Amino acid sequence: MLVAMGCGEYAIDFKLNVWDIAPLKIIVEEAGGQFSNTQGEPTIYSGNIISSNKILHPTVLEYIKGCE
Repeated sequence: MLVAMGCGEYAIDFKLNVWDIAPLKIIVEEAGGQFSNTQGEPTIYSGNIISSNKILHPTVLEYIKGCE
C-alpha cells in the first residue's frame, strides 16, 4: 500500500495468499505503479510479488532474479 500511496518506491512480499494479493494488484496498477511476481509475470497466483513505480520495477526484478 505504501507504493500505491507514493510513500515507497518498491515492495517485495513473499508467501502471500491470493486473497491478500488480488486487491493490491488493482490498487498499485490504478495508482500508476507496476505489479508482478518475482518472475516478472503479472499474476496473483504465485504468492511472491513485487510492486513498484514503473521506473524501478525492471531493476528490482533483475536483482531478485539474480538472487534466486
